Amino acid sequence: GGAVAVAAGLVGSSVLAAAGGLLTVQFLGFAQPAPGLLGQDTLTALAAVTIGGVSLFGRRGGVLGTVLGVLVVLLTQRLILLHGAETGVTLVVLGGMLVAGLVVTRLMELAGRRVTPDSFGP
Repeated sequence: GGAVAVAAGLVGSSVLAAAGGLLTVQFLGFAQPAPGLLGQDTLTALAAVTIGGVSLFGRRGGVLGTVLGVLVVLLTQRLILLHGAETGVTLVVLGGMLVAGLVVTRLMELAGRRVTPDSFGP
């Protein structure tokens, strides 16, 4: 029942992520890994999902919030670039957005009710 649905969701999202990566590489024409764990792409992704309300504790998250978070982060990056700022400014703003997202996530965790799935209850 539920385990099969969860497994299907994980497999489906993995396939969509792989397809998105392949389409990105096809569009760009090349792929180059970012140096280190906190490359700008990784920081952008983390800022986008935390601004979108995805919990880093694995308890909350949704497609709509993630899409909105991506839009906010990418539009902010574009505005920074339009004003001629350097890459360092972009990284500082992304870091600030990541911290803001972590604060929002923590507040959501504190305000939200905790629900124990039936399979773990007495």
